[in-house]
Amino acid sequence: MDILSLNIEHNYRLELNTLLREGKLTAQEYAAREYQAEALISYLGIGNLSLMDVSTKPYPLADGDIMLLTSDGLYRSLKEDEILEIVLKHKKDMQKAAEALTAAVKGRKKQDNTSVVILRYHSG
Repeated sequence: MDILSLNIEHNYRLELNTLLREGKLTAQEYAAREYQAEALISYLGIGNLSLMDVSTKPYPLADGDIMLLTSDGLYRSLKEDEILEIVLKHKKDMQKAAEALTAAVKGRKKQDNTSVVILRYHSG
């Protein structure tokens, strides 16, 4: 089983990379601003969302596929293999998996919040 990320992070690094690529920022200016790179620039609750990842085609799911929707509080605190291990350990109960993931974050890297939603797809 693998983790597949379906969206990009909407943080200031995205804007810095665009400015650098378009020649509107020098490498030195980029380096001087990079300390702010992890700041979110578009997120739920901001009001008029400026960035959204929208797919125009469906993503096919197979029976038993698990979807994890999470804030950066989880994926910045736990490695992908840790997340996968916890989800697989509790794969019969998504509520327990979500609780175990948020519990695993406690005492780790400081984050302002951790939100987790887990869904398991069942066909038919």
